[in-house]
Amino acid sequence: MRLRLPHRFDVEPLRALHRRVGIEPDDLALHRALRFDPRRQLALVATILVGRTEEIVGLVLVERDSGEPAQLVSDEQLAPGIRALLEAAVARSAAWPPKQSLAWSR
Repeated sequence: MRLRLPHRFDVEPLRALHRRVGIEPDDLALHRALRFDPRRQLALVATILVGRTEEIVGLVLVERDSGEPAQLVSDEQLAPGIRALLEAAVARSAAWPPKQSLAWSR
């Protein structure tokens, strides 16, 4: 499994992910997940290799203010444990940057 930032070519794979888990995809929500403001939001997709193609098996979109996922979609059938992996990644990123970092203090 690999975590990465989403990009504009992920529209169709994200639409397929939503349909696999039984959610009718909302085009506006999909495009918002792809065009997020990194100062206010964190967006990650989880991928696996299926044959020779990369398959998106998870999406998480988090508002940095709250630290809680605004959107979390995961395909546990295709990638068991992916939801826990995405939740752990969100928890780690919420702790970054540290409030008091000696490396950056002067």
